[in-house]
Amino acid sequence: PPFPTRAAAFRHHAIDLVDQLRAKDTKAIFHDPVTDKVAPGYSDVIKEPMDLGTLKERVEEGGKVGYECDFARLKTDVDKVWDNCIAFNEDFSPFAKTAL
Repeated sequence: PPFPTRAAAFRHHAIDLVDQLRAKDTKAIFHDPVTDKVAPGYSDVIKEPMDLGTLKERVEEGGKVGYECDFARLKTDVDKVWDNCIAFNEDFSPFAKTAL
């Protein structure tokens, strides 16, 4: 079989990284999108939501959904998961502490 392209190899490692982050999130706080039902007002505060489940889907689907996955984009989106949590919750909340 041919060698994987650089993009395919990166995608494989990116999926592994997101899986490791999900495994460390044993309470599944960051696994799925946050809704206004579980966090009233979330969409008023957070304009670019991100969670690990959505991120994994985007990395897996790659160009099919217009998501060009490279290191900078992956880092930006992983950071967005934590930054959104901190922005929405009080600094001392259990959620923000988990994000830190």
